[in-house]
Amino acid sequence: MSAAARILVVDDNDDARAIWHELLSVDGHRVVTAADGEEAIAYALRVPFDLILLDLCLPKVDGIRVIKELRSSPMGRSMPIITVSAGDELMHAQALAAGADLALEKPCAPHELQAAVRTFLDGARRGRGKKARGQ
Repeated sequence: MSAAARILVVDDNDDARAIWHELLSVDGHRVVTAADGEEAIAYALRVPFDLILLDLCLPKVDGIRVIKELRSSPMGRSMPIITVSAGDELMHAQALAAGADLALEKPCAPHELQAAVRTFLDGARRGRGKKARGQ
């Protein structure tokens, strides 16, 4: 298992946020949640997160804009971003083009999300940097 990491979970659905929070907390991670894109940007530009899990369909500021905002800032440029969204193929492609590192489809099996989180955190800790987008 990966060592504890600081993870930002962004989803406008209360149940989804609670599930991902619980799943990642059980794995030992420190989890912060945000309910909209505006809140996500504010958190991510204030606190360095080891990973961001991001829904694309968000109120106030959508997930694509969140990715672009973070990628344009020095602090957010290197934070791994995994999108977890029910969007169509075009939306997932736009997220990857904007700078997301991986796009997962909702509903996402817990073990699939845990494996993706582990892969990104372990890769970053070994100094390999970000994984190829979409892999």
